[in-house]
Amino acid sequence: EVTSSNEVQKIIVDTEESLYFLEPKAIVKIEINGVSNKFHLTGGEIIKSRKKVILNESEFKKLGFVRVNDSLLINKSQVEQIIKGKNPILKLGDKSITTIDNFRLTEVLKELG
Repeated sequence: EVTSSNEVQKIIVDTEESLYFLEPKAIVKIEINGVSNKFHLTGGEIIKSRKKVILNESEFKKLGFVRVNDSLLINKSQVEQIIKGKNPILKLGDKSITTIDNFRLTEVLKELG
């Protein structure tokens, strides 16, 4: 869920133990699967939401995120490098790497540009 308080937009992550109120800049990437989501933070922490969350992609796009494959949204401000080729690779600020679906590459480049 995305909420706004005092002009600062935050993403609410609901876990079994807690509610987290995260600023988009604190999130490197969001892994999405059928039963849970993992929010990878800039300090290396990973918050797992076990609840099935339907992410409103248009809301996340407004906050600076772009989908790079079926299971991953990345924060555009965390992109350090794209290695083009047959299977494009994206390097993020947390030193992780991921592939970009070829059919999404044009959109990702447009969003980053």
